[in-house]
Amino acid sequence: MTDRDRLISGPQLLGVVPFSRTRIYLMRRKGEFPEPVRIGGRNYWKESSIQKWLSELSNNKA
Repeated sequence: MTDRDRLISGPQLLGVVPFSRTRIYLMRRKGEFPEPVRIGGRNYWKESSIQKWLSELSNNKA
């Protein structure tokens, strides 16, 4: 498993993306944010998906 394949938890995610938990939830409902993987009733995101999303987000702002 590479670093980009790591799973990150919700609290870790909030340290990476510039949005609140509520905003992330709303963006997920609209299909504007990567969906998490559910493990043991908790949400985890693939770090590679988040990095790709952040890259696309910054490209759209440029």
